[in-house]
Amino acid sequence: MPPKRPSSARRNINQETFSPAVSCARLRNIQAVLKGGAAGNAKSPDAIICILGIDSRYNDGTDELVNYLLFGFFDLRKDEIESCGYPQETIDDLIFLIKKDSVHVYCNPVNYLYLLPYIAHWRNLRIHCMTEAEFDDEEAAEEFKIYSFIEMVKDCPTIGIPFSARGHPHPFDPFTVEKWPIVQAFALEGFGGGGFFTMKHEVVDLSEEVHHMYSVIDAVNLELLVTEHVPLFERQWRSMLANIDIEYPSGLGKLVESVILEPLKSYYNHGHVSPMEGEINIKQPFVLFGTTSGKKRLQAARKSSIEHNTVLSDAGIDGSHPTHMVCQAVSPRGPVTCSRTYFFSSGHIPYPVSGGAGDLMREKTDLSIMNRMYVEAINAVMAAIQTYAKTLSVQKAEKLVMETFKKGCETHKLPINSAFFTSREHVEFTVEAVDMHGQQLTLKEGQSLPFIKVAQLSVYDIPSHEHSGKTLGSIVFSETFQESRLKIIHPDESLTMDSQFLILTDHIPRYVSWAGSETDIQLSQGVKDFIKNSGESNYGKILINGESALMVGNKQLCVPDEGKIFIYENGLVFLHSRFGPIVLPKTHMEKIQLYDGDSPSVVAMIIITYKGSFWQWLPMQCQDREHTMIFSLTPRTKGYRAFYSEVLSLWQKTSEEPKLVMLEELPEKHCALHNHLQTSYMVTDPLPSKRITPMMKAKALLGNLTNFLDHMTVTSVGNKSVPFLELPAILNQPFDSGNFADEIIITIISGIPGSHKENLCTTLTNLAKEQSRWVTLKPPMDYVDDFTADSLCLYLCTKT
Repeated sequence: MPPKRPSSARRNINQETFSPAVSCARLRNIQAVLKGGAAGNAKSPDAIICILGIDSRYNDGTDELVNYLLFGFFDLRKDEIESCGYPQETIDDLIFLIKKDSVHVYCNPVNYLYLLPYIAHWRNLRIHCMTEAEFDDEEAAEEFKIYSFIEMVKDCPTIGIPFSARGHPHPFDPFTVEKWPIVQAFALEGFGGGGFFTMKHEVVDLSEEVHHMYSVIDAVNLELLVTEHVPLFERQWRSMLANIDIEYPSGLGKLVESVILEPLKSYYNHGHVSPMEGEINIKQPFVLFGTTSGKKRLQAARKSSIEHNTVLSDAGIDGSHPTHMVCQAVSPRGPVTCSRTYFFSSGHIPYPVSGGAGDLMREKTDLSIMNRMYVEAINAVMAAIQTYAKTLSVQKAEKLVMETFKKGCETHKLPINSAFFTSREHVEFTVEAVDMHGQQLTLKEGQSLPFIKVAQLSVYDIPSHEHSGKTLGSIVFSETFQESRLKIIHPDESLTMDSQFLILTDHIPRYVSWAGSETDIQLSQGVKDFIKNSGESNYGKILINGESALMVGNKQLCVPDEGKIFIYENGLVFLHSRFGPIVLPKTHMEKIQLYDGDSPSVVAMIIITYKGSFWQWLPMQCQDREHTMIFSLTPRTKGYRAFYSEVLSLWQKTSEEPKLVMLEELPEKHCALHNHLQTSYMVTDPLPSKRITPMMKAKALLGNLTNFLDHMTVTSVGNKSVPFLELPAILNQPFDSGNFADEIIITIISGIPGSHKENLCTTLTNLAKEQSRWVTLKPPMDYVDDFTADSLCLYLCTKT
């Protein structure tokens, strides 16, 4: 059976975000380290050469660079390559020579077709390739390769080679390169090499200079993070939470740090099985309970592996129930890090099912202080990330964190000396840049660095209010994020910055609590007994009896949480497996709104606005400044059908306020959440004919991923200013074409043989010939001069 001819179609490229712009940007990143480049100097080489396969004795450094430029071609399409029927030596038969403003590529007629969609758009590309008929002559093919190699390196006195792969350095010796087969052939008589390669050219190792370029965040690297690293990271985090959930019904007192940490630790250790040289400042995962999370132990846990043998019942003050735990997960040899503080008591009292409750008077407790302080820490970090994305200033972000954190704590009158909130000994904020392997990089003030960032706030040794002179431990919160900044030039020539950021750990719950104290358990049991025995109660007839629903309270604190919803004629109860029950009578509701997109395939969103005084009966993560709680019902579920058959009509026609109101359009403030819920539904319950891609799943996790990708795709390919009027079109947003003056649009289509540029030109003109007048200008076959815009303009002027 003859070998299968490869396809040069774009659809064979695995990455959804791949584009010519991203590919050219990667090439420019590598060209920047050469002499005359943005990151080069007088001692930098004139070119970089990458020789693959047997001709470089399978050098892993050159393989790594070519794989970067070809977006993991030799890894991601390995099975396809092996099944094509061609020997590996034929596929590996490649030489890349990269100069500051041009690229030479030697290939053969087989791998040419594989390469084409990856390299056809490169600027000043010259391909050295034989025809299929010529390539059949092995001796002629070898001679052509040698001649091509000599021609490629001509006029390059100094040549750089990425000799070592990242993490596996090898001693560099030019004479080792001289032993490579194709380099040895350089000195053969009759080919014009003129002697030994290393005598004619200075050869230098460029490994270190190109390694950090691999971590520059572009659309494809971001796709790799959100489709591979982040889902795996989230899975381990949820396994950690599941370990607590398993022990929760029998009591949390016997929990051990090491048991909770096990999924995070195994995930981390597995990724570090094979050693890599040069790894420094490696963060460690940890779980610390209650009072054992003091500053000294917490800082030790971050830097090295410590014993995690504390039992939860021993982590409180004087035998009291411990309030919290701090935890951190670290992706092994990856940039994603996340820290959270979770609580072992929900701290909330459900509204009495008997009704008639007045205001709830509460004294400040250690738990309520820790709850509030952690929420203010979250608010401060989120504000700091936004500030950093706009200003690139760590100092401004740190100042804002201190001000926001102190103001929030003082507003809620926490019984702690105000000097505590501004003490550098107790409050620490950092913003770090890390590469794709998790190694810390220097972050300069005000300088844009295209790498992943981690923002973290730690509050150490928080004093106890109930036990004077003792400390409760520490709280920690961190997020991994990436920012994107675009220069905008306005009609008056003024410049502004348009910035966006994406939080990669946004889907990791920021606030989780378990109703673990004796009081929590008793209150939860009282509501469960009411549900079990209610029948006809003061809440009326039960309409939905414990069907699955998602609940969202404070959008910044919690992700959509699944629980059981019980809807009565005059109220509802939401029962959550962790924080317990929420009881919401209609007498405390101000508005009930429903949005379903007027379609049975759209997620139904029930938006309830409760009275301002009702917040005191809700868990911390459900307390929203706008006094709203949102419940969502998924199409084709029992809860969805029951709501429309039993609840909708009754709540619309009731004589008592509030009545349920159907929304034709969703308020803008809820659109992002609904899009997230709808996307998640479409991914988890797709139509049989619809293929769900990894990027679709990523967009279901990270709500603003699509908008951020559009923004970053523009900013990662250059640093040019964008006219304000053109910004919506560039970012794939709706725009008014009437804002643009009448103009003639000229499309220049070019390409190397095999790129089907003629077919594309014909297709475009046929598609638009009814709406537009097209004139196709094609240079004669013997035209060899470079394209010049001036000659085209002159020609067009003669035709007007």
